Amino acid sequence: MYGTLLKLPTGFSGKILSQGSVFRAVVIAGELQYTMPKEKVVKTLEAGSYFGSTGEAVHPIAPTATEEVIIYIRTNGKYEITPSME
Repeated sequence: MYGTLLKLPTGFSGKILSQGSVFRAVVIAGELQYTMPKEKVVKTLEAGSYFGSTGEAVHPIAPTATEEVIIYIRTNGKYEITPSME
């Protein structure tokens, strides 16, 4: 297990692709739109909110305001951040 602080720039929109059997992400600062993978429901996550998965997963994310977002990620596998190509 290891942890990472991730700063997303203003206007970032994309996905986090997680490969570990454990993946947890906590919003430390800012506000984020998170699309729940199975239900396709968009939720607004404020500081203190979290999302996660067990096994490989795709986590669509986008900021809700004109500020940076800081996320703490804890996982036991690799992950990749890919921006949207819109």
